[in-house]
Amino acid sequence: MLERKLKGHDYMQAHIEFNENRTKEVLVSYYTPVVYRHIGQAIVEDLGVLPLNAKETYWCSGLYSSMTIKHISLYCRECGISYYDLKLIANTNWYLLIVDGINPYVRMYYNPNTGEILQVNVGEKESYYKRMRKYICQNN
Repeated sequence: MLERKLKGHDYMQAHIEFNENRTKEVLVSYYTPVVYRHIGQAIVEDLGVLPLNAKETYWCSGLYSSMTIKHISLYCRECGISYYDLKLIANTNWYLLIVDGINPYVRMYYNPNTGEILQVNVGEKESYYKRMRKYICQNN
């Protein structure tokens, strides 16, 4: 795997590992792989056939520490998503799906174990996200 530093943050103890054709990326904070990103065909190879036409998937292994949270946040900014999109699924079996043709203010989450798809609205109140996090953790 090849690697690079976060854009504009060469001094941080985080880097991104990726394969030659850039279909898989892993954010590594210190020595821990934290966020996995699959682009295009890599999704089908790893997760099988998805029920939606996803162009990217994200999976987060956990939040760990305040610096790791900062690394995740900077990586999300590079990818054009929000840290809070990944915070919902941290340390669960759920995946964030980026789907073509869907309202940009809606996030789709997929649980490959149950086949369930959850639609979450962006920009809701904090209590809404807490309810969604509770639901995701209970239906892991």
